[in-house]
Amino acid sequence: MKKTPTCPMCHSGDSLAPISVDGGADEAYFCEECSNLVHTRAPVVTAPRRIPRPAATVRGELPGPSDADAGRVAEVEAVKIQFLARPRDSGSKVAGYLEGYQQVFSSVGLAACAPGVLKDFANSNIGCNPGNMSVFNSAWNELGEREAAERVREVIDYLLRGEGLDLEDRFSALVNGSASVEMKGFKEALLTRVLWVDDPGRFVPLLTYTGNAGKKEIARSIWGLRLPDPDSVDWSLGRLSV
Repeated sequence: MKKTPTCPMCHSGDSLAPISVDGGADEAYFCEECSNLVHTRAPVVTAPRRIPRPAATVRGELPGPSDADAGRVAEVEAVKIQFLARPRDSGSKVAGYLEGYQQVFSSVGLAACAPGVLKDFANSNIGCNPGNMSVFNSAWNELGEREAAERVREVIDYLLRGEGLDLEDRFSALVNGSASVEMKGFKEALLTRVLWVDDPGRFVPLLTYTGNAGKKEIARSIWGLRLPDPDSVDWSLGRLSV
């Protein structure tokens, strides 16, 4: 038998008369002793939270060279060797851009850089195009450059040097909003751009995992690898992207 609550005002449990409440989520009682309205809420039942597997465990499951056709891999490697053998201008616009922003993204440079340097980074298409930045720019204008720049600094520092989580999971946390820091509009494309600038030998400027020409599509086109949709596996967007 369901127990009638006690009035928190007069502590009476015998003078409470139930009344109906729209929606059914709440139960309400009117205390005839002190005229207090008492609300009680039915408990909410939630599914148990699944604990994600460690990033190191997942890395071994990701598709790699051994999953691609050996002939296709050899063909791609030959093309890469030919491309890298071409003369390149070490003073190119992209090379200078990377060198400059690598200094900006250092712990010392990030704290000292002017706000405009960070806004320019988000809107630049040197090396790769992050797409429409209207959400970021609107948030920047609403916050003001001082607060907006500080948030961008916190996001970049957390992505590159945050503690407690692997890089892949810090990336995911920033995308899904579960990180302790956030800047509206500074999501997957710009986070990937930060990784590319910080370590261009490891990351390529394909700024989205899937899209018209994302990592998923390029992997299939070049190596014949069929990468999964982010929602179909528990690897997370960050783990797939990194």
